[in-house]
Amino acid sequence: MAVQHAACPQFGASMGAILRPVDRIRTTRHESEYPTTTTWIDEDSVRDDLPAATAVVEAADKALHHLTVFAL
Repeated sequence: MAVQHAACPQFGASMGAILRPVDRIRTTRHESEYPTTTTWIDEDSVRDDLPAATAVVEAADKALHHLTVFAL
């Protein structure tokens, strides 16, 4: 969540549409790793999110080449 909270304000204006599904994908991943008795994850929904997840990875790959190293 920390990366998501940092990326959205920094890139939201230019990458808002790409970043929008990230929270839903993260929540689904979390539910799959820590299921409860009411957890239900539909295979079609996961497959439907694959293009969005791929777009996030591709956008991050392109952006990384233009960012400076963050140091404290």
